[in-house]
Amino acid sequence: MPADLLRQQTQRLLQDYFQHYGGGAGSCDQQQPSSPSLPCTLPPPAAATLRRVSSEVLSLNRDFYSSCLAAESLCRQEPGALLLTVARQLEAEGGLNWGRLVSLIVFAGVLLQRVGDVEGRLTEVLCDYLTKEKRSWLEENGGWDGFNRFFNRCGPDQVQQNGPVGHALMAAAGFGLAGLAILLVVR
Repeated sequence: MPADLLRQQTQRLLQDYFQHYGGGAGSCDQQQPSSPSLPCTLPPPAAATLRRVSSEVLSLNRDFYSSCLAAESLCRQEPGALLLTVARQLEAEGGLNWGRLVSLIVFAGVLLQRVGDVEGRLTEVLCDYLTKEKRSWLEENGGWDGFNRFFNRCGPDQVQQNGPVGHALMAAAGFGLAGLAILLVVR
C-alpha cells in the first residue's frame, strides 16, 4: 500500500468519525469530499464499521466514558499530548490490536466532546501515531480493509455484547480501558 494512501485513508476515517460523533453527517456520507485537497479515498465500509463498533464500545462502557467527560485531567493537558500519551500507554500495556485501536478512537471522540474545537489537532496526532509509529502494524493487519474484515467476519450483527466478535472486542478494549482509567487517575 503506498504510504500516502494509508495516511489519506486514516485521516479521512478519523475526520469522518469525529464529524459523525459530533453530530454531523460524516465526511464520507457526502457526495463531494469536505476537503478538495483530500478526496474521499477511504472505503466507505470502514467508516460505517468504525461508527457501528465505536457505538457498541460507547454503549457497553457508557459509565466509563461519562467519567472521562467529567475528569478534570482532560482540561489540564493539551488535548493532542494527552491523546498521544494515552495511545502509547494503551500499547505499552499489551500491544496494539483492533479493539484497543477502537477504544483509542472512541477516547479521542470523548476528548473532542469535552474540550471542543480540537478536531484538527486530534486528527493530526492520531493520524501521525497510526501512520508513522504504527504503520507496519496497520499494514500487516490489512489496513482499513483489514479492520473492516475483522469486525465483519461474523456479519455486522455479531458485534453485540453476546456475539463472538463482541467478546473479542470487549476483552481487547477492556485492557485498554483499564489502562486509560489508571492514566486519568494518576494525572
